This record gives sequence, structure tokens and C-alpha cells, in this order.
Amino acid sequence: MRQRPQDVSYDEFAAAQMRRLLGLAYTLTGNQHDAWDLTQETLARVAEKWRKVRDNPAGYARTIMVRLNIDRVRHVQRVRVSEETPDSPVEPRLVGEVDAWLVEALATLSARQRTAIALRHVEDLD
Repeated sequence: MRQRPQDVSYDEFAAAQMRRLLGLAYTLTGNQHDAWDLTQETLARVAEKWRKVRDNPAGYARTIMVRLNIDRVRHVQRVRVSEETPDSPVEPRLVGEVDAWLVEALATLSARQRTAIALRHVEDLD
């Protein structure tokens, strides 16, 4: 028998959704470190509102993640980027089940376009 959403604990939700959320975050950010940060902050915010959102925690988590990413992109655009580059390029490790070619292709899009594509094709939403 399948559990009803309200019968699932936060810990069970987080364990079950971590990989999927991390894949979405990596698709949105294109960076493994930012993806981990985004996922952790998303799960922290879901935990804060667990009693209110436990009927649809996955939907709430996706919404929070997208909004946090929009804030992150705005912040990055305001921060002055150093002109120094690392001695050698760092290859990101693939997180979740997102293909590297997809992340590279998404990197050529604006943040808004990347979010729309990630939600439509990675999360299979309208």
C-alpha cells in the first residue's frame, strides 16, 4: 500500500527527493557546488514549512528552488567578477542523472530560458 503524502515524514521526503532535486539544481545552475547549495537551501526551506506543504512537498520544493535560483542569478550579476582565471579548467562532475551535453547546451541560454527548459524537460512539467 502506498503512503499518502501527509503520512510521509520530512526525512523520508528528503531522502527520496534528494537526487531528483540535485539533478534539477544542477540543470538550473550548471555548477555542482551551486547545485548542492541550492538543494540544501531548498530542503531547509521545505523543512521550515513542512506542516503546511506536506500535501505537495515536491511541488513546493521545485517552486522554492526556482525562486532561489533566480535570486542567485541576480546576485551573481551584481557581483563584480574577477578577471583572473584558474590555471586549468575544472571539469564539473555530473550530479544525478543529467547528461553533460544538456548542461553545456543550457549554459548558452539565459537564466529564464534555462529555468523553463529545465522544468519542462527535466521535471516533465507544463
